[in-house]
Amino acid sequence: RLAADQGALALALCDGLGVPEHLIRAPIAKDWRTAFAYRG
Repeated sequence: RLAADQGALALALCDGLGVPEHLIRAPIAKDWRTAFAYRG
């Protein structure tokens, strides 16, 4: 839940700054996989 909220915030922030989404989507996806792995 927290990781998803942070991901959405990061996407919104980068969109607001004009940062290409593909530059952050990969790191966020990796974080989500790690978070879900720890949650089992």
